[in-house]
Amino acid sequence: MEPLKNSLIDLDKIRELCEEKGLSQAELGRRIGLTSRDLITKRLSNKYVITGDDLLKIAAVLDVPVEQLQIQ
Repeated sequence: MEPLKNSLIDLDKIRELCEEKGLSQAELGRRIGLTSRDLITKRLSNKYVITGDDLLKIAAVLDVPVEQLQIQ
């Protein structure tokens, strides 16, 4: 797999997909290995950087390609 390029993340799309799948932010955070709800909330509100590894995990949990979570 190619390394992730620096790109903008579509946080609204992540929130939308979570809602469609019935996942809370806390549950998404737990599934990607974050132990604090505050951490995922900060990541999804532009107050913290989403790392490439986190983005890959989020895409896996939401069962979508990473590209679907990026702003082209």
